[in-house]
Amino acid sequence: MVQPAALLLLFCSVSSFAAEYFRAFHDHRGNFITVHGNSVAWGDGKIFHPLPTGKFKATPTFLHFSFDDESGNFDVTSAKPVLTCAQKSRVYTELTSHEALYMRAHSHFQPATSPAKPVLLGLLSGTQLFLYVEATRIGQGYPRFQLYFGPVRQLKALPTAATSGVRETVITARDLRIVVAPGSQGSGVLIHYQKKSYPLDYLRNSPDNLVAVLGDALYRKIFEQKERKICDSVLGSDQ
Repeated sequence: MVQPAALLLLFCSVSSFAAEYFRAFHDHRGNFITVHGNSVAWGDGKIFHPLPTGKFKATPTFLHFSFDDESGNFDVTSAKPVLTCAQKSRVYTELTSHEALYMRAHSHFQPATSPAKPVLLGLLSGTQLFLYVEATRIGQGYPRFQLYFGPVRQLKALPTAATSGVRETVITARDLRIVVAPGSQGSGVLIHYQKKSYPLDYLRNSPDNLVAVLGDALYRKIFEQKERKICDSVLGSDQ
């Protein structure tokens, strides 16, 4: 029969393992994975992003977790640690405890940014000037937008600022000022440009409309820019 003192010791050991469990792995190509308790992150050794996991199991001799990106999983047994993505894999090496803790002390974690999302696409009514606005990041109490403006297939990116209130969002870039009412799709958008005001003839953000207005080169440039994922290095899409 196990004595109460032994049970207490076992409980404290397991709790300590869960609280202090921190391991780090790298692939010798600048990609790192860390595990702290049951939280997983990945990054370049200085900046890390959280990695939501599915199945997760960890013991002092075994580690396994899965994640949605390319049906990925990471396994550590008696063999080498292996990151698998879409049937491709890459071998990792575990850092020593000293190396892992040093890296942890000199790195920071940041949340993943939301993917770019089209917000507005349209023509300044009565002109030949188009604008395209995308949300590059929403959160932390302020909106981030990028505005493109100009004739069809010749739009240029402009330095963009924005303020958001209860009644409206105001996006500015050079001599452009765009006022967007909540929930509006064109009818609630007013553009102030060179001391005149224009309503927006709203176009749907369909691929065909986007290509027609932005042009092939700008369309590819905007939509090929994506946030790096943990599997990019394995699948070769970070080259």
